[in-house]
Amino acid sequence: MSRPSVLTCLAFLLLMGCSVRSSTLNEAVKALEEAAISDRLESSEHYYFGRAASAVVVDAHPLADLKTHEVGERLVYLNLLGRCIEAGSRDVTRSATHLGRFVKRSADQQAEVDNLVLFKGVQVGLLEGAQVAMYATAGGFIWLSQGALGLCASEDELAALLAMQLGHVLLNHPMDCYRTQHGGRIIDPTGERADWFNGDSVSANFGRLGITYADDLMGRYYASPFNLEADRFAALTLLQAGYEPRALVVLLDRMTATRLDSKAGDWLKRQSDLDARVASLATFIDEHEMRVAPTWADKADFRQARFAKAMGR
Repeated sequence: MSRPSVLTCLAFLLLMGCSVRSSTLNEAVKALEEAAISDRLESSEHYYFGRAASAVVVDAHPLADLKTHEVGERLVYLNLLGRCIEAGSRDVTRSATHLGRFVKRSADQQAEVDNLVLFKGVQVGLLEGAQVAMYATAGGFIWLSQGALGLCASEDELAALLAMQLGHVLLNHPMDCYRTQHGGRIIDPTGERADWFNGDSVSANFGRLGITYADDLMGRYYASPFNLEADRFAALTLLQAGYEPRALVVLLDRMTATRLDSKAGDWLKRQSDLDARVASLATFIDEHEMRVAPTWADKADFRQARFAKAMGR
């Protein structure tokens, strides 16, 4: 079986692995065709859409070798930390107004963001490669490269990285970007994935949507308004989860310093708004006098030891 055929099967095994009825997909595709993407999708539909997109991410970026003990332990650690950050995010505002008015939403769009629930929680995947890459898809899938982990010098900074990606998911940025780019319509993929799906069946339409959505995510990523909003959401989430909000400022500063390094990779080179993000976030944290409680700060040494062990440092 060819690689596209294998990945096609993978995408739809992922999509159909649980009890998702054909009528559900029919309604989802109908909504997408009517330019209603992300307006009223159920949490399960976000999840399966994100799984389909994840098949494309994994095709572009090979998975880390999960058979090794080191990688397996690291992945467990990342997912436990991701769930901790998700728990901290539950009482954080998602209001576009309170997060700085960077993103404009209608009342209906804001209501959808406010009510968005992750069907199966955050799930973190690990990609091979020393170049920096990180992607957050609908449904709570966060993909990080080994190079992205290498940017982090502490558990607080790794928590900041995860909180930033979670912010994109919970604020519905992936879907908003697709809707802005394509009006929510089904677009035929181009390039090497153009022949993965043919015809106008429900599964073919849903597959083409997943491919184009993922290609957009990997090729363009987010515009400044979405990044600025996600940064503020992440800082508030870190505070709720007991991590230092300024760790995100440190991480963004490090990304700025390494952005043009020849080994950094295309993903980091495309982040052209880092200076503005650092300035905006630092001001936001200072204005809100965000400080971690002393009882949490006392655990910094323990967290650092746990981080060093998981990262093999």
